[in-house]
Amino acid sequence: LGHGAVIKTEADSTVDLLLHSSLSALRLTPNSTLRLDKLNREAGYDKELTETTLTLLTGSIAGTQRKLAAPSRFQINVAGEVVTIVGTEYYVQANGAVTVISGAVSINYNLPGGGGSVMVTVTAGFTFDPTTGQVVPTTPGNLQNIIAHITTTKQNAETFRAGGATLVVKPERYISPH
Repeated sequence: LGHGAVIKTEADSTVDLLLHSSLSALRLTPNSTLRLDKLNREAGYDKELTETTLTLLTGSIAGTQRKLAAPSRFQINVAGEVVTIVGTEYYVQANGAVTVISGAVSINYNLPGGGGSVMVTVTAGFTFDPTTGQVVPTTPGNLQNIIAHITTTKQNAETFRAGGATLVVKPERYISPH
């Protein structure tokens, strides 16, 4: 998949994505749409530098990411926000809600009514609520569901890296080779 690709899941499906260059594993949850805006990678002096930008159009994604080499960037655009991920486990919703399981996530949040923007940091166990602009404790029920998505995504990523993955694709309709 390349720049501009759009990935969509239906009500009964998920998609796990491995972005090797940005050391990320993502799970696109049911009823979600994700666009791959920028997937840049270049060799630096002693490390690989990456710039990844995704736009979550609908639904949510759960992700896990190893710490990136500076000045690499990994950003997810959602409803008037830019979520910057740097080595953490997280859950981002298209409405702008962001939950952090480990590490911290920075959010550049646009204030309602054109009031400018503010930078918000969300740490482990907390959720950014875009309706209030506040960081609040994550409820136990939501936390359990998010951890399940992240755990499965990490396990699938390890299986893939070990060469034991099986890919099953169910097309919506028959596509002619002609």
